[in-house]
Amino acid sequence: MTIDEFMTDIAPKMRPGWVAMEDGGRWCWFASKPTMVGCIWMSLDLSFSHLSSFDIAPVEDWTQSLRKVGK
Repeated sequence: MTIDEFMTDIAPKMRPGWVAMEDGGRWCWFASKPTMVGCIWMSLDLSFSHLSSFDIAPVEDWTQSLRKVGK
């Protein structure tokens, strides 16, 4: 699925937080807004989870992949 499909169908049902794709194409969920550190996203509270159960296609520019999810 595309990130737009994910944002429409799944993201509104998630716990509040943020999702972003790392340089290698792996999508992650973060409890607090992450910042870019080298080629990965990191949040200060280190609360994150890989979204490997969702088949989200990579985006062209991973540095622009940060999205807010949940209600």
